[in-house]
Amino acid sequence: MTENVLQVEGLTKTFGTRTVVDNVSFEVKRGEIFGFLGPNGSGKTTTIRMALGILRPDAGSVSILGLPPYRNVLKGVGYLPEERGLPRKTLVLDAIRYLGRLKGLTFTEAEDRIDELLRKVNLYEHRKKKVETLSRGMAQLVQFVTALVHDPKFIILDEPFSGLDPLNVELMKEMLLERQRAGGHYHVQHACHVRRRGVVRACGTDCGRPSAAVRGPG
Repeated sequence: MTENVLQVEGLTKTFGTRTVVDNVSFEVKRGEIFGFLGPNGSGKTTTIRMALGILRPDAGSVSILGLPPYRNVLKGVGYLPEERGLPRKTLVLDAIRYLGRLKGLTFTEAEDRIDELLRKVNLYEHRKKKVETLSRGMAQLVQFVTALVHDPKFIILDEPFSGLDPLNVELMKEMLLERQRAGGHYHVQHACHVRRRGVVRACGTDCGRPSAAVRGPG
């Protein structure tokens, strides 16, 4: 069993004449919460998309759970994107169930997991509302549930606290720490607030050479 759940080696991506990601390398070890930090436009989201196989790097390689980011490997990964990704006209329950089924859950498994997670984030009573009727914070929690519904081995969260009020930020953090205690692994932005047994690396403007690494308390 590989020690690293995510291994990024020398990732580089250029759009036109602009190098957005320049020779990025890092790893996320089993049991860690890893924070990828940096200013807007420094290439964090582009790096995440390359790690997930959404974008093809110009150079470098990615390994997730010991393998390249093939479709069957990505079934074991949860992803909360920076942008809103749920169909706005769809019911909350249907949207989460559909994505859970794509990740390999049976109908019954998806229903049970959705009920459990929506209750945890206090959105169970909103399960039959359309996504477009939700507030920004509620929609963010629904996307968080979608990232967790298939009980992934590894979770990537891009700007996970965006749109959340302080109470829901604390709720999400506690759920992440709860999963970590149960053996989960995370690569997150804005992870500087999730310290326990975590790793935080600050990414500079060129996103090529992390300028600081801080290991949280054990």
